[in-house]
Amino acid sequence: MNRPRSGPRRVETHPLGDSAERKEAVGDSLRRRAAQSWLLGDAEEFRRLMREAGRLYAEAAEERGRGGMRLKAAGLYLRAASCVRDGGVSSEPYDRSAEAICRELLEGLESVSGEPEELRPLGWLLASKGDYRGAGLLYERAGVLALETGRPLLASVFYADAAGCYWRLNDPLKAAVAQEAAALHSLEAGNLYEAAWGYVRSSLQYAAARVPGKAREAAQRAGDAAQRTEDPGMLLTLAEICLSLSGGDANGARERWLGVRWKFENSFSELVEASLNASG
Repeated sequence: MNRPRSGPRRVETHPLGDSAERKEAVGDSLRRRAAQSWLLGDAEEFRRLMREAGRLYAEAAEERGRGGMRLKAAGLYLRAASCVRDGGVSSEPYDRSAEAICRELLEGLESVSGEPEELRPLGWLLASKGDYRGAGLLYERAGVLALETGRPLLASVFYADAAGCYWRLNDPLKAAVAQEAAALHSLEAGNLYEAAWGYVRSSLQYAAARVPGKAREAAQRAGDAAQRTEDPGMLLTLAEICLSLSGGDANGARERWLGVRWKFENSFSELVEASLNASG
């Protein structure tokens, strides 16, 4: 049951002179109030507050865009879109505005600067539209920005995301290069487990791209990293499968894989099968 209101509904006012920063802050406040309304069972108030928050985020996005802060503007448009969807109205205008900025950013990607995490939702947006190439490029740029600010582990996450996009684009070589970068930066950050996994995936992608020399090199690095982890067993097994595959022993690799396949999720199994099939 909704709680009765003690007085008339308060109307949020936002003078035209408000800065983008203030509008964003008020939008954040409205979202918190909306969450409270939802918990109290007031769905109507929740939707009203979310629509209002969306409007403010969109206005802030317009101001950021006029000020040349395109990356920030795109993120604000996506927040506006999410809010108005929850408010029960179409988000299409805001989605289109965010996508248009994404296209502009892709045209001059090397000049894009800012916080790398701001590129993540833009990558999600393009991937949701089926533009895996564009999403992959945005993730790679985010990886570069993370490295420039001394965060190799964060960079590894973005390069792995890029690899996933290129794999879905059916470009195993580009996926392998990005995945190898992810593994390298995991290693630089001291995360041996993720480094070993990254090199395994990179080796399989190189095998799928029919580049056995690089596949073998990645498999060797996977094994080296795995041996330095606390529990190297399964990672070493996968590294050995990759070594067999890159060395031309597809039958031996397949036989070993069949013995452990049940332990892995379908997405990884599909990667292994694609690599095995490409290698005969």
